[in-house]
Amino acid sequence: MSMLREHPPLLAVLFSTAVLTLPAGAAGAVTGGASPTPGAAGPSLRAGAEALAGGRHVLTGAVAREQAGGPVAIELLDPDRGWTSVARARARPDGSFRASWLPADPGRVRLRAKPTGVTVAAAAASGPELRVLVHRPAVATWYGPGLYGRRTACGRRLRPSTLGVAHRTLPCGTRVSFLHRGRTITVAVIDRGPFRAGTTWDLTAATARRLAFTATGRLGALALR
Repeated sequence: MSMLREHPPLLAVLFSTAVLTLPAGAAGAVTGGASPTPGAAGPSLRAGAEALAGGRHVLTGAVAREQAGGPVAIELLDPDRGWTSVARARARPDGSFRASWLPADPGRVRLRAKPTGVTVAAAAASGPELRVLVHRPAVATWYGPGLYGRRTACGRRLRPSTLGVAHRTLPCGTRVSFLHRGRTITVAVIDRGPFRAGTTWDLTAATARRLAFTATGRLGALALR
């Protein structure tokens, strides 16, 4: 039997960004962002490691000087169709560009920037790949006080410092990544619940504190298979 305590609902504002920044050595790098993997010469980019499906994100970056002023495509690797364009921009005279990306589906995605000018060199050169974890929007609550010392449905002793989450059906031990207002954490399923209509996840108090999640509200979540 689940031992969960629900809390009064309160509107929570969800905010997340995924930003592609300037080449190494330029100002504005995102601390903790996803690092580019080795690749062909092209725009050198970084991105926030997490994003939210359905949330629009501003992307920035820079191309080589000889490609300044030309069009740039942000491409996503589709398992079936290969690299497909998901956003477009035009590089400024200094080579910098700005685009807007709307992640459609949750999961692990691979992005790259590619100049699409008329010259062969500009069309062929794409930047290193970026790996981004796109979360699914969900409603969650949190629990803990009054239940400390008891065992969860997965056999864990619940304490104020216990990190974890309750879910109705995911197997105990399943790792789940959460995103809330730019903060992220990955924890295991340790309990069953929540049993309140309209909610999907029930965070332990310690997990909620790490995310600055103070009441029932929306966040991003993704079970890691």
